Amino acid sequence: STLTGEFSLSPTMLLRVLHEWEQVSLDEEQGKELFRSKGDIARVLAPMFCQPFFENPKAELETQVAYHTRYSLELLYDQGLIGPNGYTSGLASLVTMLFETEPANFLLARLLSTGLLHQYLQKESKKVKKGERRTHLTVKLVAVLSWLFYRRRLPSVIPSERKHRKKHHPSEFSPKLPPL
Repeated sequence: STLTGEFSLSPTMLLRVLHEWEQVSLDEEQGKELFRSKGDIARVLAPMFCQPFFENPKAELETQVAYHTRYSLELLYDQGLIGPNGYTSGLASLVTMLFETEPANFLLARLLSTGLLHQYLQKESKKVKKGERRTHLTVKLVAVLSWLFYRRRLPSVIPSERKHRKKHHPSEFSPKLPPL
């Protein structure tokens, strides 16, 4: 029998494997006991980045997987998440921890590493009014993060202009996301 199914190869998956490989290498250097040899681990993980998980006689899937792996490595290197030796650097641990939210994990790392998020919050700190919650920096930070993570699309059946019901008018202190 053969194993079949759908496998999503992504830059975050490659970064997670490189991060784990780095941990195994560090454990080996420190003399800690490994449950499997590095050769055995490499043998198990290598097909994930060179062989497709399904077959299609009309497509050169092995070539496509190899190109995707190379593109992913170049992307991780350009973003400063891995070094020339393949070891992780910078905010790679944060990106791997937020693997379920790709590509938002890369966007957050980029905002943090370039300092853009810090610049935005510094600019907004001049507009803070103590009595107005929506001007507080924590609300501004949550607004940015909510645009990135776990966004939900509304169904098309919901009208764009909602009729406000009596007794359910939002107050001026109700939090709301700023427009894009």
